[in-house]
Amino acid sequence: MKTHWPKITIPKEYESTESYLKHLVYEGARKKGYIEGENNYLNERIEAIEHELDCLRGYEPYFIIFYDLMKFCKSENIIVAPGYGNAPSSVVNYCLDITKIEPIYDFQFESFFIKGTTRIPDIDILVEDQKRGSVIKYLSDTYGEESVLMSGVGYKANLKEKRSYRVPVYGVHACGVCLFDRPYHEVTETIDIVDKDSGKSTKVPKLTKEELEHLGYVHIDITGSKDLNLVSKILQLIEIKHGTRIDFDSIPLDDSETYKFLSSGHEDVGKIWHCGDGIAKDFADTQPSWIVELCAINSMWTHKLYKWKNYYKFLVEEDDADYRYSLFYENFYEMTRGLVFYHEQINLILFLLSDLSLEDCERIRRNMRYPDQKPIRKCFMDGVKRSGLHSIKEAEDIWMYFMKHHKETISMSHYYSLAVWWYRTTWLRVHYPDEFKACYI
Repeated sequence: MKTHWPKITIPKEYESTESYLKHLVYEGARKKGYIEGENNYLNERIEAIEHELDCLRGYEPYFIIFYDLMKFCKSENIIVAPGYGNAPSSVVNYCLDITKIEPIYDFQFESFFIKGTTRIPDIDILVEDQKRGSVIKYLSDTYGEESVLMSGVGYKANLKEKRSYRVPVYGVHACGVCLFDRPYHEVTETIDIVDKDSGKSTKVPKLTKEELEHLGYVHIDITGSKDLNLVSKILQLIEIKHGTRIDFDSIPLDDSETYKFLSSGHEDVGKIWHCGDGIAKDFADTQPSWIVELCAINSMWTHKLYKWKNYYKFLVEEDDADYRYSLFYENFYEMTRGLVFYHEQINLILFLLSDLSLEDCERIRRNMRYPDQKPIRKCFMDGVKRSGLHSIKEAEDIWMYFMKHHKETISMSHYYSLAVWWYRTTWLRVHYPDEFKACYI
């Protein structure tokens, strides 16, 4: 399938979007400290960059679009969330400042993108709600008003008649934006949606997001966040009162005063972390002391997963949870006390048990949700037999365990990013309480 990229302008000294993106990534890598001097590369990160650039070949325009968009947001002091979804798993995204947190060793690029797939990598960004319009206007100014269109058409099933066709539902998508390589009226008919409250009219395509993507057109999600509005106001007030400009993305993740406040049970903790008094109490009981614990506690509390009780019991009573398998305990003790919370953990266990690549393991995990398990089970068990490092019985037991519980796992990179966001907001509450309260009230 051909992808119809919007018309992208790159500096004349670069022959292609591929060479330009590589330059941008290595420029970012140098700023991140991955390259010292002219040729002294920190091999592990550079190897990861080269691997990702190889996997992402053909999608360079997509990352240039987001790089340019983030550059605009920074120039306009628009606060952007540190990351969303699986995008923080990519060191390329981090070097381009598309995501704001360094991918830790437990993240897996394969969760973000698998080489050989035809679907465009999924990058969602969250910006200040009050400035989202400015971001979308920048896209229109950059690629042309006739090449940018808000997403808006969906379908619902016809319940009255048992027919195969679907009934269209017209409305403005909450965050979707479509980019075209030509005037959009050459691709799709449009319809004007009028907001009942404001009377504002918005033009949207009649083709759905899925239909446009199937035709090869680019769709990106830009979500407005009221929480980021508050963060922006707090930072502005701090600068006015104290003359201090704080880089939200550089707030340290090891501040003892912040962890002390998180463990205090204060009602503001529940407000910041969007879970009410419940999570404030749980933080007080468990006394978290680093960001990975905050990630686990927040994600498990939010989803009310079965593993939470074991994790909570271990932290509070220092009692061993039911680990079931030594591989879980050996690999996930520090992260989740030997329990499997995350998609990435499933992939790692499948990888350790077999001779399969992490790409293969991610494909298997994604297909666990489908009814027919025979093909992926055979693929995994064949890999176990070829590896010969673990018993077939152990592999079968773990497979059945994943079949039962895989739906209860979540993306670590996504929830780690949220934990960083809420932690840094808590840091503002701790160190600038007056400014925080003024904005939150």
